[in-house]
Amino acid sequence: MSFIPSASTLVSRIASLVAFRICPVCGRPSGFRDAPDALCAWCMARLYPNGHPAVAVPLPGERGRILAESPFLHAGSARDLVLGLKYRGRRGLGRIAAGLMAEAGSGAAVAGCILVPMPLCPSRIGERGYNQASEIAFPLARLLGAGISDCLSRVDRPPQAGLQAVERRENVRGTFRRGREPVPEGAPLVLVDDVVTTGSTLEEAARFLTGAGGDVAGALTLTYRPEFRVDIID
Repeated sequence: MSFIPSASTLVSRIASLVAFRICPVCGRPSGFRDAPDALCAWCMARLYPNGHPAVAVPLPGERGRILAESPFLHAGSARDLVLGLKYRGRRGLGRIAAGLMAEAGSGAAVAGCILVPMPLCPSRIGERGYNQASEIAFPLARLLGAGISDCLSRVDRPPQAGLQAVERRENVRGTFRRGREPVPEGAPLVLVDDVVTTGSTLEEAARFLTGAGGDVAGALTLTYRPEFRVDIID
């Protein structure tokens, strides 16, 4: 004799399937969770905290330098998140990155600060269709209760990937321009990006903003990728 489940049983089973979440980073089933953006246990275990000092970014003027803070090393699931956001069209991962950054805390994101997403050059925007730094900065601003400003733009230059420190600095020299909004004055500005290596791009952006009357207080990225590494953590 076959058993026909009742309507309430069917509803319960469907609810269970809906509640069974998929990890937003690796795509594997992550168990029954209340938070749809929660990482699975495997991806959480592969978030490697950045034990290195924050990257110092030189600045002209009174500040002298700012710090680029990154909660995680560019390895494991944090690297997977950046690659998915940057090269695989997974814009929703920007929200995940913002949540991880907000949870980690920051000394740069002070009360009343304004987040400034690092811009992409026009050709990269055309290829990608979006700016990954903006996908992080907008939800991060909401989580931190901060403002946000589209006051930076960027001219076309070759990608920074694969360049040495001296080449990186030369490649970004003079690359930034005023964006769609004027540079905010009277509030600390915090640059936001996905990953930092030498800090040369952040340095050039901070120099432009400072020269335009802005007060750059720091920078936030999800990951830190040391320029010279022989160990790759998967």
